Amino acid sequence: MGASRRLEVQFGNASEYVRLELPESPAEMERDFICVEIALPRFRGEIRPWIEIDGLQTFATSLRELYDNLSGSAELRPRDEQLVLHFNAQPAGHILLRGEAWAEATHGSRLTFELELDQSFLLTPLQTLEAMLKRQDLCK
Repeated sequence: MGASRRLEVQFGNASEYVRLELPESPAEMERDFICVEIALPRFRGEIRPWIEIDGLQTFATSLRELYDNLSGSAELRPRDEQLVLHFNAQPAGHILLRGEAWAEATHGSRLTFELELDQSFLLTPLQTLEAMLKRQDLCK
């Protein structure tokens, strides 16, 4: 059996970003961890948190509202809180991403970070998330 295909959802630019590597099939999220890479000035690390599909759907919906209205916030906060991403709209189309990542589910080393994004950096990852979640809806 071959390895499952993965989707990349990246928030940020080529040098500063948070990248989620998700199973291409939403059904696989029920039995697999995702890979998260965080790259900031003088820091780069990876964790493997568990994210449930329902939490990802809620996040995608609130991120779509933030993108469309350029106001409000969106948060990805899985049950075990190994990874928390909070997006908050700022003036002039800027987005402040505040995050927290733990080496293990809320224990071990912890990284807290902020990343300022232009709103234009949200569309591609948002569309990727929505397409994956749409496949989930079609499979129900």
